[in-house]
Amino acid sequence: MPLDSRAVQDAFTSMLRTDYIPLKDTARLNLLSRYYVDYFGYLSQIVGEQDQLIVGRRGTGKTTLLYRGFIECMASWTDASCAAKPRTLGIYLDLSKCQLLTTEPEEFLAFEHMVVSEICDAISDELLRSWPELKDSPCLGSA
Repeated sequence: MPLDSRAVQDAFTSMLRTDYIPLKDTARLNLLSRYYVDYFGYLSQIVGEQDQLIVGRRGTGKTTLLYRGFIECMASWTDASCAAKPRTLGIYLDLSKCQLLTTEPEEFLAFEHMVVSEICDAISDELLRSWPELKDSPCLGSA
C-alpha cells in the first residue's frame, strides 16, 4: 500500500500537542480518536464510574488521555461499543483561567465564581455540540 506523504505529515503535525486542539474542532478530535493507542488500557478507567487521579511529568500524555476520554463520551451517544456508559455527557474544563489559589475569602469567591462559570460554559458547549438544534430552539422538548 503506497503511503501518501501528505497524510503521514498531517498525522504527525496534527497531534504534536493535544492541548492546542480547540474542543470545538470536532474533526481534529476525531483524528485523535483514530490515532490514539490505549496501550495500557487507561481509557476505560478514565470514563468509568470511579474517580481517577492522573499524574505524570510534562509530555507523558495526560491531556491526550483526557481528550480521548472526552471523545469517548461524545461517541457514547451514537456508538454502543464505546468504553463510556451509553449517553454520557462529557465536559472538559480547562482551569488555566482559574489559576488564582488563595486563602483570602474575597479572592476565593472570585475563584469560585470563575470555576462555576467555566462549568456552566462547558455544559452549554457540550449540549450544543450534541444537539445543534438547541441553538435554534432552546425550549425544544419542553411542554
